[in-house]
Amino acid sequence: IIPSNCTVFLEVNRSNFIAIKIYTDLNFIKIDERKNYYKNAEDALVMRYSK
Repeated sequence: IIPSNCTVFLEVNRSNFIAIKIYTDLNFIKIDERKNYYKNAEDALVMRYSK
């Protein structure tokens, strides 16, 4: 549970479609990308939830 007037940020592997779907269903929005974020050179999506 997230308190009122709170913002949550997260990074998720752009190939992790299941996690992205869950976060999107929870009203997170994609706000940025981080290239080569992971050790295997995969990119991450930065997502934000504001309440």
